[in-house]
Amino acid sequence: MAAEDGSDFDGLFMQVAERRRGIEPLFDSFFGFLRRRTDYFTADQAKAEQTVMQAFKKHMALAEHQMAAKDAAEKAEKAKRAARIAKEKAEAEAKNPSEEDVEEIVTAGAKAAMEAEEVVEPVTKNETTEDGNDSDDDPSKLKPNQGNGGDMDKYKWVQTLEEVTIYIPVPSTVSGKLVVCDIAAEHIKVGVKGQSEMVIDAKLHKRVDVDECYWTLDLSLIHI
Repeated sequence: MAAEDGSDFDGLFMQVAERRRGIEPLFDSFFGFLRRRTDYFTADQAKAEQTVMQAFKKHMALAEHQMAAKDAAEKAEKAKRAARIAKEKAEAEAKNPSEEDVEEIVTAGAKAAMEAEEVVEPVTKNETTEDGNDSDDDPSKLKPNQGNGGDMDKYKWVQTLEEVTIYIPVPSTVSGKLVVCDIAAEHIKVGVKGQSEMVIDAKLHKRVDVDECYWTLDLSLIHI
């Protein structure tokens, strides 16, 4: 039985998209099929345009709904993470009295020893953050962007709990036929034909499901 959302054809469309290498070539192939094998363009032009717009508006609304749900889930996850960090911080402060509280119970000799150790302690304390990650002050560490990913020299990437998206800007003269995008289970290679080197040619952090990976070219930006 066919799926109501048409997802049972995803494998077929993905094969066509990979062979055509881009959204525009994919549309060109589809409308070419309608022209050659159906009376879509000759029966009623107004109805043909109306059919295309209805399908476009339908799936645009679905995409906007999915994006809204995704944003809501990301905000909820961030709020949950912030609450967890705040709770851990409060528990740590409860277990470790503040410096003022310690001063009330230590002897003068013990206080002098503590003050001498403080010359070294700040270096140790600042090496890691409360959640165990490397300090944000370390210039050698990549700071996460707003999408919980990273901004690299030639591309940037963002991530959620379910997926990772890579954005690669390319010149406006680049078409889908010039894009090179090879995604294996543990390796990714992306670039433009004719350029001396690939934009990305690296091993993936974790294995991916190749069947769930795809790319598009939209307004001089490769989406992966």
